[in-house]
Amino acid sequence: MIRSSDQYIECMADNQRIALPIHGVQEIIRFELFTPTPQSDPQVLGTISWYGNTLPVVRLQTNQATNHTNERAQTSATARILILRQYNQAILGLYVDRVCRIATYPQHLWIATSTYPWITRCVEEDYTHISLLDIHCLNHTFGLTTTR
Repeated sequence: MIRSSDQYIECMADNQRIALPIHGVQEIIRFELFTPTPQSDPQVLGTISWYGNTLPVVRLQTNQATNHTNERAQTSATARILILRQYNQAILGLYVDRVCRIATYPQHLWIATSTYPWITRCVEEDYTHISLLDIHCLNHTFGLTTTR
């Protein structure tokens, strides 16, 4: 029996495979133009309006030498924004280069890691490294707040 806590949405972001718990993703939308936010964290691309709510859009860059521009983001036909939620409330949009699949990984396969604050565990599958994103840490890292 497959448990929902073992299901993840796998994506490509900044040439890395990442996974998010399926229960933490509210919706996946096509890339849309965002409003830039000056003087914000460089990984915050801007904001979008989603069902009347203003949500920040974050693009995680694990390769510090990479400098993604808005123009490159806008030209990617496979780019998506994952609307992440915490406590049943949408908290932010996560820009990814593409969504790969829904995968199942039992909890015992994940290995603890601390590469970045928002990557808490990883798993190896078919010689591919997959990093698990922690939505709570993303919220904390980028100073985004929610009400419970």
